[in-house]
Amino acid sequence: MAVGFSEKYDPEIEPSLCKFYHTLSEKDRRRYAAIEAR
Repeated sequence: MAVGFSEKYDPEIEPSLCKFYHTLSEKDRRRYAAIEAR
């Protein structure tokens, strides 16, 4: 599943955020998405 961030992050940081996102449970991914949507 592709991860789309609402803001553009520094290109050096974005891969780390993607890796972190994929370590989250489904419940936590939904929370993360809700925060990103703000």
